[in-house]
Amino acid sequence: MKDTIICEKCGTVMVPIDSDKPVGMKCPKCGWGWATSYIEPKLEDETLYTIILDQGNESDAKGLKAVSTVAGCNHIQAKSLITESPYKLLEGLATDIESCIEILNKASVRYHVEPEWPYQTNGLEPSKK
Repeated sequence: MKDTIICEKCGTVMVPIDSDKPVGMKCPKCGWGWATSYIEPKLEDETLYTIILDQGNESDAKGLKAVSTVAGCNHIQAKSLITESPYKLLEGLATDIESCIEILNKASVRYHVEPEWPYQTNGLEPSKK
């Protein structure tokens, strides 16, 4: 979920200057805005990362929900994935993978990312293979 940014001058919800890259915001009402030349490296990272479910996970409610959310399946299928692990859950860009890492970390699901995940996600790092 993206945060809403409010214009300091008039209180209107601001919009991105460029929809492709988050380089700044502008107010559609009064024109006030800001820009930056810094773009987070993970936003420009074009590496395809793979989340692989490791062996030894429990089929508890939190784990099943996390695996089913990331894999896009129901809880019965998620239980099978946990049983059949190691299993490739998801492949995607850094921005896609990051939200899935957060979900798996919150549920204490064991996994690893290939190639090695170079970023921290909410202060947590994925388990190492």
